[in-house]
Amino acid sequence: MDHRFVSRMGLFISKFAIWSIVTLVMPSAFIEADTTRYYKLPYLDGPVGYRCELDYYEIIDILNCLHSSGYVYAHATEIENSDLPKVVIGPQLRVSSLKSSDNISYLSSTSIQQMGSVRIGEVLDVQKFKDLAIFLQDRSLVEDPVFSFSPNNFGDTVITLNGKEPVSSLSFGAFVDGEGDKSLSLYGKHFSNVFVPGYLKYNLSFGDELHLQNSVITLPIGYSNVYTSSLGLNFRTEKRFEYSESVAQLALLREYHHDKREKQFLPLSVVSFDITNYNFDGFGIHSDESYLSLSAEFGNPSQELSWGLRFSASSSLTQDSLWTRGDAFLTLVNPDSLGEGFRFSMHGVASIVSGSLSRIPVQQRLYVGGSSSVRGLRDRELGMFTTIGEFVGGNRSVIIRNEFAKSLPEILSNAEIGGHLDFGLLAENNRVSEPVASSGLFFRFANVGASEIDLTVSRPITYLNTGWRISLSLKEVF
Repeated sequence: MDHRFVSRMGLFISKFAIWSIVTLVMPSAFIEADTTRYYKLPYLDGPVGYRCELDYYEIIDILNCLHSSGYVYAHATEIENSDLPKVVIGPQLRVSSLKSSDNISYLSSTSIQQMGSVRIGEVLDVQKFKDLAIFLQDRSLVEDPVFSFSPNNFGDTVITLNGKEPVSSLSFGAFVDGEGDKSLSLYGKHFSNVFVPGYLKYNLSFGDELHLQNSVITLPIGYSNVYTSSLGLNFRTEKRFEYSESVAQLALLREYHHDKREKQFLPLSVVSFDITNYNFDGFGIHSDESYLSLSAEFGNPSQELSWGLRFSASSSLTQDSLWTRGDAFLTLVNPDSLGEGFRFSMHGVASIVSGSLSRIPVQQRLYVGGSSSVRGLRDRELGMFTTIGEFVGGNRSVIIRNEFAKSLPEILSNAEIGGHLDFGLLAENNRVSEPVASSGLFFRFANVGASEIDLTVSRPITYLNTGWRISLSLKEVF
């Protein structure tokens, strides 16, 4: 099959579409396609010359076969005085080199080849590069990734990855409760290139006199087609008149990514391996131990209904102590539930820790309360500040968070106001707490790509009636 080649051509491929930027194509070969016949079109990449078997297929199937075989300029056109279309094949392209543009030079050609399973010299598969663009976008490695192709007269093409470096962001917030306890939190994600390109994420929480209460830092260390590996460091300390606690944790986290089009039951999501050193000194208890932990997470995320299961198994390195934990969580979002602009959502988590509670580290037990638990209660209030038995914390808990909100497009776009109603329950061996509930109002404003404001005013409405708590957070992107 003889072809003429263009002197200069280019294609742009993103995760949305393919565009030809030069239309000067002068091929000589074509196929007069009659869909009532059998067609065997050449697939030239492979040791034995694979072929596309087409039986009563539409023209689009013939074109897809050609595009995946390196004939990226193949297109259909009409034949004069004939009802049959003509498929113009054009030149076959092969990958000669792969590189990044200057503004995303942190991604080397080798790393791009590994992520996309691209081999130099292989036949150009358009779909492979569309999938690679989606991969780079989903992993937050490149914003708006676009591949450009520049073939030469011999059918070899230089492929260049274009795009923008992902945006870094910083979020900070203040929390004051009815008892005067204050805290300040910082959350940031900064694009870096320490081990591999990616976001360095951290979450810092400060108490009175800017005393560091909690710090979590994660850094990516590797990528593959199906997972991202990260290194995590967690340090937490609290000092109050009734107890003090310090925790240091080093973790290796592997997060698995799945094609959203795949229908899998319990797809593996996250596996982590960590080693923790902790010291707890309070209520006459003193321990200084280390433990190892292995955890896995399964889930089925979606916009309106998502669920998941999380399991972990841990063992002390210095004591005869072994415990496991399981969490089941469900999120339901019902937009426009009572009309346009209205939203109802529910998020529930049920947790259980098995093992001798007296031998389980205090920070591994269950608690209720905090901005991500039952709002209106201080962090870990039920189980830490308010105990239900002889132990600090519990081994079973149920938390349900409900929100009802209305968007405010007439007053302020991207803003909503609503109310929340949260419930929580904690159990410690044979003792079960009274159900604790809280209610309140919130206002949220999100200006996409710029800032986000979240103001929440809430209070407990059951036996832990400790007054109103106010939470205000502001997120700024720079």
